[in-house]
Amino acid sequence: MTEWMIYEQMAGPLGSARGDYQSAQVTAAILNVNRKRGKRALTVADLVFRWDRREPMSPQELYERIKQINTQLGGTDARTTPEPETD
Repeated sequence: MTEWMIYEQMAGPLGSARGDYQSAQVTAAILNVNRKRGKRALTVADLVFRWDRREPMSPQELYERIKQINTQLGGTDARTTPEPETD
């Protein structure tokens, strides 16, 4: 194990990974102060980027995930066009 790996275990992630956690922390703070009463507070773990996904999502999987996130954040569907066709 190298010195920087040991330091990272003690001090937290370094480099761009640290930026991901910092961004998630700020995002969690903003979303949590604006959430509706009774809604579960989001954590940094809920919002930090996960770069370990092996296979890219299909367009339909991505669309379904976006709809799920929109619903979880209390969003509404304001589109005037129908949903995309599924293959």
